Amino acid sequence: MSLLGFLDRVADSPALDGVDRPARTAVAKVLRPTAVKDALHGTWLGHPLHPVLAQVPVGSWISAGVLDAVPGCGRPPRC
Repeated sequence: MSLLGFLDRVADSPALDGVDRPARTAVAKVLRPTAVKDALHGTWLGHPLHPVLAQVPVGSWISAGVLDAVPGCGRPPRC
């Protein structure tokens, strides 16, 4: 059985429905105001907000790696 097939079987298990119900209720209470829900879904931006927010740490890690790999000019920084 493939990993995706196993995960599908676990996700479709009725035993997990009772476990996730309190979390689902808490999230629904927080997201009930449409302003919060719309802000998190990125409707004001025109597309989902998650891809935009994921670029911040990825870009930071990549730029830090590039700056670590590029040698400096050998001079101490001026204040």
